[in-house]
Amino acid sequence: MSYESDLAEIGYTPEQVEQINKSTEWYKFTGVGKSKVHGKGYFTFARRGELIGKAVFGSTRTEIGRYINHSPEPNVKFVRNDPYDVDIIAIKDISGEVFVDYRQVFREITSKA
Repeated sequence: MSYESDLAEIGYTPEQVEQINKSTEWYKFTGVGKSKVHGKGYFTFARRGELIGKAVFGSTRTEIGRYINHSPEPNVKFVRNDPYDVDIIAIKDISGEVFVDYRQVFREITSKA
C-alpha cells in the first residue's frame, strides 16, 4: 500500500493532511499508531453510531481491521452488511484507540456465515 491509498482508505487526501498539520486540529489524528495494549493499534475520533470504516471489504481484511485490538470493554462493534463486507461502528464516543470485543466478532461472523 502507498501513503495515498492508506489516506484514501481512511477518507483523507494528502492536501487535507497537510491542512490539518498546519491547523490547530492536528490532534484529530486518525490512523495506526503505537498501542498501549499490544503492538500497534488504530486510533480515531468518532461519535456513537458513526461508521468508522470497513474491517473486511470484499472478503479482504482492511488496514483498519488489522490494527483494531481486543478489549472486554469495546468502543466499536463489527457489523456484517453482506456476505463479504464487515463495517466498524462506534458504540461509544471515541477519542483515541479503537477496541472491539473479539468474542462479539466471532459470534457475529459465525452466526451469519
